[in-house]
Amino acid sequence: MSKNKSEQTKGKKNQASGGKQNRWTTLLLQICYGTLLAVNILSAILMMISAYGGYFEVEDYPVISVSALAFPLLFVITFILWTVWLVWRKWRTAIIMILPFLICIQQIYAFFPLGGIIPKKESGREGNKFTLLTYNIMQWEDFKQRELPYNPTMSAVIKMDADIVALQECYSFEMNKSGCNISPTQLDSLYKKYPYRVVSTRDLALLSKYPIVSTSNISADSYSYAAAKYEVELPCGDIVTLFNVHLQSIGLSDDDKAEYQSVVSKQIIEEKVDSIKGTLKYLRHFVYPKLAAANVSRAAQARIINAIVKKEAGRVVLCGDFNDIPYSFSYRKIKGRMKDLYTERGFGPAITFHANKLYFRIDQVLYKGNLVPLDISKKSYPCSDHYPLIAKFETNN
Repeated sequence: MSKNKSEQTKGKKNQASGGKQNRWTTLLLQICYGTLLAVNILSAILMMISAYGGYFEVEDYPVISVSALAFPLLFVITFILWTVWLVWRKWRTAIIMILPFLICIQQIYAFFPLGGIIPKKESGREGNKFTLLTYNIMQWEDFKQRELPYNPTMSAVIKMDADIVALQECYSFEMNKSGCNISPTQLDSLYKKYPYRVVSTRDLALLSKYPIVSTSNISADSYSYAAAKYEVELPCGDIVTLFNVHLQSIGLSDDDKAEYQSVVSKQIIEEKVDSIKGTLKYLRHFVYPKLAAANVSRAAQARIINAIVKKEAGRVVLCGDFNDIPYSFSYRKIKGRMKDLYTERGFGPAITFHANKLYFRIDQVLYKGNLVPLDISKKSYPCSDHYPLIAKFETNN
């Protein structure tokens, strides 16, 4: 009898202990759920704000405008948090958290397009297709600072063999600057491949296998940006109007970029909290004002370019270094009713600027008129701080 009472007492104690453990486990799960949900909601709100930052006038809403730069990162963070709900099998929460993605669907598609999955069928017409390379060449310098007997950037341009080449930060084809190492053989190959060449305005150049029938500078009196217009005649006789642009840079000095790198570096974890706070304070008080000022400058430049481009009829391609991401204010202002080739025919995210741990697609190709978009791809030549984009079009009567 006493044995049975002892076993019953022991069983009750185990049940009480088990119930207590279950309560603690439930409480812990609730805390984890609440914390994760709060972080997910915050990231989703910030993602939506940054997604539509380009819809606000930069002069009136500088903070929101600058926040557009954070959209790719915020999208990735929010997407990772959303996948946690799927793994955790919190189906109701996962379904609700789809809403922010639907609100930002245009910006997400611009960041991660799927247009390149299905190849575009080309017409059988002769002489109406052309490839276009847009490339910020960093003044022919080698980003990797390698000691080579030739210029790797010029070799890359020759190797990619585009029909038309729009260059930014190109002051000359015969740079004698230390470290450029442009050989006579390279120059001879470049000139033979591209008999039609123009170095225009501040730092823009055009190389073409086909006749350049006209050229004009849009930004002849400006030192903060560069823009030029060309007309190229294709073998079939069609004329394509090409705009090559290089907008205001983000305005950060080498010291500013070094501070930014310290924030994103893994070594920051090992530093003191005071140091982290000091770095963030520096970014807020010194870096942000420069980004905001550069945004204002690019907005003014974008308005000038848009006013000119929207008057152009016929086949128009606008390409170059925008120094801004898709759906930023300056991008939207320049784009107007034009189409973005990468959004139309690209696949997946593309990083065209890769220096100082700043990873963005700031090089763009836009078009309008009787042009059929066939393809666009990023080439991973590490010669410059930018990666080149190669686009392919055909004219359509």
